[in-house]
Amino acid sequence: MNTSPSYKLRLLLCAALTTGALACGGAEAEQGAQGPRGPVGEQGEPGENGQPGAEGEDSVVNGEDGTDGEAGLNSLVITESVEPGALCANGGVTVAVGIDDNGDDILDEAEIDASETICNQNDAVQDICDEAFAITGVSGTEQALYEGQESSPITVETNDDANVSLAFVGGGALEPALTSNTTFTLTPQELGEGQHITVVAAGQCGTDVITLPLSEVEPFESLLSVVHIFSGAGPVNVAPSGTLDILTTLGFGEATGPLTLTPGEFTFDLLVDETVVGTTESYTLEPGTAYSLIAHNNGGSLAVTLIEDDLSAPSGEDTFRARIVHMAEIAGTVDVNAGPDLGTLAPIADNLAFGTVGDFADYSLADVGVIQLDSGGTLLDYENGMATAFFAGDVANIFAFETAAGNVRLLVHYIEFGFASVFTANGLPVPLFDFEDGTIPAEFTTSGAADWFATDTTSSEGTFSLASGAIGGNERSDISLTFNFPGSGVLSFDWKVSSENNWDRLLLCDEISVCTRTTNNANISGNVDWTPASYTIDEAGERTLRWSYLKDGSGDVGDDMGWIDNITFTAEPSFL
Repeated sequence: MNTSPSYKLRLLLCAALTTGALACGGAEAEQGAQGPRGPVGEQGEPGENGQPGAEGEDSVVNGEDGTDGEAGLNSLVITESVEPGALCANGGVTVAVGIDDNGDDILDEAEIDASETICNQNDAVQDICDEAFAITGVSGTEQALYEGQESSPITVETNDDANVSLAFVGGGALEPALTSNTTFTLTPQELGEGQHITVVAAGQCGTDVITLPLSEVEPFESLLSVVHIFSGAGPVNVAPSGTLDILTTLGFGEATGPLTLTPGEFTFDLLVDETVVGTTESYTLEPGTAYSLIAHNNGGSLAVTLIEDDLSAPSGEDTFRARIVHMAEIAGTVDVNAGPDLGTLAPIADNLAFGTVGDFADYSLADVGVIQLDSGGTLLDYENGMATAFFAGDVANIFAFETAAGNVRLLVHYIEFGFASVFTANGLPVPLFDFEDGTIPAEFTTSGAADWFATDTTSSEGTFSLASGAIGGNERSDISLTFNFPGSGVLSFDWKVSSENNWDRLLLCDEISVCTRTTNNANISGNVDWTPASYTIDEAGERTLRWSYLKDGSGDVGDDMGWIDNITFTAEPSFL
């Protein structure tokens, strides 16, 4: 999938390209390794070649490797000594920088982007120059750079810090500014990679040059995702405190993608309609940093927690990055295991107390088909759909949270994409109706043009099933189940049909008044042998479901009927 942006930016310090030092008093000292290269002046050493491109991918049938990508263009620096005279009374150096567009390792005049002449400071006495002037280090380079924001000072260290001045060649979009004779700041005005600045230091005994490339300049912004897992509230609005500038509106079990905010101090209000139901503590949002703001349950009351996210890309080709965030107070301290299946589990986190934010780690897609929470011996296995929950490159927070009914669920928040998937734990199926006494149970009501009936001609298990009655064109045969479910879970059943394909069909409805071919929860048509199906029960309470066999106005194919059998209910595991 996608590559996550980096929010930790660094200045990378390249090797210095050093000119020959000029002796004090204007006499020229011995030059360095760079010799004269044409009328422009002395040629500096070429920069390193860019990294080769990645090899081409093998096809299904192994073929030849792909060719290397072209080498990147070099950034070159050349220097030319300036003799004492009208331009520089005590001599100096002219520095030119540019990109080697034609790749000949020579900075031609047409390739020069910027040049500056820097004069030696004074006409010092020769015998005080025991060594050539040199840059000995640079500090302050390991900092992030943001568009339009002044950096912290960068200090150039030399072997003569008392007698040094700095000048800059190129890097105009970085807006360098001196803060002292040895320090400067940068205020980048453009986003992107590949920018660099050449710094020239001049002392009593010569000059020295260093080029500082910058990996990337990022926007001055913070990123904030919001996650709603507080079961005591419906949809809530989130806004900076004291305003009605709604950042997002979320329902229970939902999450946003990263929202862009200007870095600084914030408190946030959670509102239902326009009424504040909770206010966070004050948070400082740093530039170039991603956060998640979590509304969750704590002792039955609304609590809000801010955590920092790391959106760095996973390290492997078929891996994703994730961490466990334990916000299910009812589960207590948990151990977390994961594996490709229930028979092959391995620990990924131990003794996670409520409120613990785990560490991000990389996981192979093939190794996570089940996530298990072990709450003091109570095992909650999250298996259904987990094998396809992640794609290569995903970065996710996995929240353990609780519902009002005391169920513990997992919410997987795909941070960069701003959506979430909720997973329920496996439960043990409880048989409700198998029809093995050859009668229709009292919980069922049959209606329509013909009644359903018990039959021993076919079944998914045992001997008996229920079958639809014989009907004609544009007629229907219905059977409804009214049942008081003890909690949330999954109603499962087997069904079969023999009908005119795509015209006559067996269907399941929960909106009884509008149970038609186009307003149903699931349907089968044609010649379909016994196959499993299911329906999710969201909460405890009485529900009515209807199975209907419907015919269109013409055509009789097959047995022209439908069957149901083996109805079970799997309750979602609960701590209550």
